[in-house]
Amino acid sequence: MTTVSNTITELLQEQLLIEDTCSDTSRMGRKPIFLHLNGAGGYFIGIEFNIQAIHYVIMDFKCTPLFSGQATITEPISTSFMLELVFQYTEECLRYLGSRRDRVLGIGIGLPGYIDTASGVALNYPHMADWENIPIVSIMEERFHLPCYIGNNVGVMGLVFKWMSEYQESCDFLLISIRTGARCIPFINQQPYFGKISSTGEIGHLKVSSSNRICDCGQVGCLNTEITDLSIRDKIEEGFKKNEFQIVQKIADGRRPTVNMLVRAAKKGDTDAIHLIEESGYYLGRAIALAANLFAPQKIILSGQLIGAGPLLFNPLQEQVNKECLPAISNHMEIIPSPFGGEIGAFGAAALVLENEFNPIASNML
Repeated sequence: MTTVSNTITELLQEQLLIEDTCSDTSRMGRKPIFLHLNGAGGYFIGIEFNIQAIHYVIMDFKCTPLFSGQATITEPISTSFMLELVFQYTEECLRYLGSRRDRVLGIGIGLPGYIDTASGVALNYPHMADWENIPIVSIMEERFHLPCYIGNNVGVMGLVFKWMSEYQESCDFLLISIRTGARCIPFINQQPYFGKISSTGEIGHLKVSSSNRICDCGQVGCLNTEITDLSIRDKIEEGFKKNEFQIVQKIADGRRPTVNMLVRAAKKGDTDAIHLIEESGYYLGRAIALAANLFAPQKIILSGQLIGAGPLLFNPLQEQVNKECLPAISNHMEIIPSPFGGEIGAFGAAALVLENEFNPIASNML
């Protein structure tokens, strides 16, 4: 009790907790004093990006988003350009806080590609040729004089379902993100498994097709060559040359096609778009069945633009999962869309600070 009391006293002094007296007049004897998290006691900044967009957010100590935004990124990009964006939006978050910036407890960054969390270095990212061995933690800490934590941008997404109270998941689940690559992060017993070498959950490199499309890993047949934002864009552009995806062409109006355009066209009845989404569901279902047979999760949570296709994607996906997954697993597994849009990575990056600052057991596993 002494240890608990001392810890509570310390948290009260640091204004991370606040006291609230009991207002129940019918209670006899000494009234209890309730403790609550103080939302204004501290703030977490989260930044997350890939080659398509950058997202940023400020969360308070109760994991309530206070300020957020995003910016679309157009190719080509470079390391210096990307770092300047990270600096710019970190500064924007600090400006928003104004005099409260001294309550910022840290900056979390969700990084694409492969990282070394122990040394704070971004190792490489296949879609950025010069993104190699970037000591981003030391760069950020020297510039902003705040603790900085890094994690894989998909890995940190799962922390949203741990720390944001209205989205907390108590069951075992797999979070699968589909963007420039497909990646899966398992949450078992309410803890994420990130692994030691930042390459956990590479579901995008499972072999699910017989096509000859070459993945960025140099092999063929990978899920990444079938369902990611970039591979779908390539398929649509190939179709344009054969006068396919006519509604997508109208929506694109000379711009490069996107998954969102594909989804919109499919909902307008573009048969080529519908076929491509259903085919994507088939391949994703094969990969999910393989992952589910290993982890036996109770939920699969899917994130990404492709998820907006709804039943057009989920029906063939579920059909394939039912065919290839063990019934003892699939009969007790729910496949659902993420309740978040593109901001999920920034939310998770902010939660990464909380994970490191206030959950030392878990942070040792990051």
